[in-house]
Amino acid sequence: MTNSDVTKYKSLSLFKKTFPYIPNEAIEIEIWNTEYEAMNLYMNGKYYKSRLAKKTPKKAGYFVAIWHKNPENKNVPFKYEESPDILVINVIDNNHKGQFKFPKDMLRNKGIVQSQNYKGKMALRVYPDWEQQLNKTALATQKWQSKYFEDLSDDD
Repeated sequence: MTNSDVTKYKSLSLFKKTFPYIPNEAIEIEIWNTEYEAMNLYMNGKYYKSRLAKKTPKKAGYFVAIWHKNPENKNVPFKYEESPDILVINVIDNNHKGQFKFPKDMLRNKGIVQSQNYKGKMALRVYPDWEQQLNKTALATQKWQSKYFEDLSDDD
């Protein structure tokens, strides 16, 4: 996939609500996780890694893969040192739209990226504010995630 193919990415429309003009040279399509619209954006001196989360039929919330391949071609979690300044998880579900913007240090503190204290994660589940009737664990996750969530549903 080339950078010109990025126009097919639904998640780019959410970025344009935050950054109305995104030059093509600021976008880098990732070769992994294309089904999650994986891309990197370099804007205003910051490095953003973006993914589009998917609704799952049997479990509340939205699932997103965040791994990459190491030199041995094995799927591995991102290391803190190579992590973006901001990990953006886009959610588009009919009329519901929003973005989670997780800062690098929070990703380390929650064990999402690999660090000295954590092995890191290959994927995660996000729970936008509109998700209801969650189990205790999902509700606790939604509580800390909500600080980083912006509901963009009403902006159309």
